[in-house]
Amino acid sequence: MQFHIRTLLVVTFVVSVLCALVFASPPIVCIPVLCAMLWIGPAVWINGIIYGRGAWRPFFIGGVITGLGPHLAALYYSYMIIASLFDGGSIDELLNAEGPFTNLITAAILLGPGVFAFLGGLAGATTYWMLQPPKKQGASGALAPDEYLVVSGRLTTAPVEPAT
Repeated sequence: MQFHIRTLLVVTFVVSVLCALVFASPPIVCIPVLCAMLWIGPAVWINGIIYGRGAWRPFFIGGVITGLGPHLAALYYSYMIIASLFDGGSIDELLNAEGPFTNLITAAILLGPGVFAFLGGLAGATTYWMLQPPKKQGASGALAPDEYLVVSGRLTTAPVEPAT
């Protein structure tokens, strides 16, 4: 599997921003951003089912099915956080949240369904690859037109004849 350096840089940037959000920002900044990520997440998974091709479609289907229960539990938790602000709570409780692990625990609860969904997606994609029919060669043993063979440092589509 190959990827571009640009992809690596984007993933590194996203992970670093998430780490800064969880470990360095106050809860008033962290919790709304994590809630927004949780609420927008299903759109990504459903669009993956609709527009995915090949092994991507089973990946997204497995991810949706596996992550559905944890996602619903995390949604309930996120709504209770928001409701606590309107039900006699105050924004000061969120601003002055006690404990050094407030953001970390909240991030684990709100981002946990993504881990389950990813593992379910891997299971779906693995099942897809395991159930693929084996590649068939032509009746004469010749390679298919899209397969290549390296012979003496050159690419060829002709099979190698054994020396007699």
